[in-house]
Amino acid sequence: MEHNPYEAPRTLADESQVPKPAGTGPQPWEVGEVLSLALAVFRANAVILVVSTVIATIIPQLPGIIIRLTLGSAALDLRSPEYHWGAYWLAVLSQLLFQVFLGAGLWRISLVAVRGGKPEFGMLFSGSDVFVSLVIVGVLRWLAVAVGLVLLIVPGIILVLGLQFASLFVVDQKIGPLDALTQSWEVTTGHKGNLFILMLAFLGIVLLGMAACCFGIFVALPIINLAIAIVYLRLSGTSAPMDKLRALDPWRVDAPTTDSGDVR
Repeated sequence: MEHNPYEAPRTLADESQVPKPAGTGPQPWEVGEVLSLALAVFRANAVILVVSTVIATIIPQLPGIIIRLTLGSAALDLRSPEYHWGAYWLAVLSQLLFQVFLGAGLWRISLVAVRGGKPEFGMLFSGSDVFVSLVIVGVLRWLAVAVGLVLLIVPGIILVLGLQFASLFVVDQKIGPLDALTQSWEVTTGHKGNLFILMLAFLGIVLLGMAACCFGIFVALPIINLAIAIVYLRLSGTSAPMDKLRALDPWRVDAPTTDSGDVR
């Protein structure tokens, strides 16, 4: 039986049997096209995308809530140094680690969706195999961007744009943190202007989501993730079944089919 390379990750014992994504070389992309396709893919997978985003937002908040309830029942002053330097930062650290773990699952769901597959809910909890690498990527990226922002705002923005796909390289291709950061920087060379425009478009999408009684944010965030995943596929040259995705996009149904393997 042929193995599906986009199913939930296997155990380490089966890791060698998982095929690597095929590469076809970088593909062109446009901001409007990417957003249109992301919206089409969202409509086809709306339930799992929204529910997964809601859960990935709620679960990281639970450690802080539990700590507050526990310490509140112990009559500890929540404004005391003991709380601030102990329980508070423990809750913050727990929240960040849960976000990294569930973030890997959200990326896997998005990647399967933009490749024309049907994501499964269990993928949300499949990030254990890349968790450590993602933590390291997050720390290194944060340090690089922080230095860039301290020097001047513009270098910081350039670093944000250039390193934003490192997590996707880790999740999708399971490469090391340094290689992921390097590849993200390399594939975004010559594209940072368009990526900046896309980032501004994301800001507008988030504002629209917040304007919809804030619940719209759970629609806005999946669409943004899908758009980022599509651009990642284009820039990394990772192949995908174009015919399935074209069928989802009403603006590109009649687009000519090629053998380049890009997501159109």
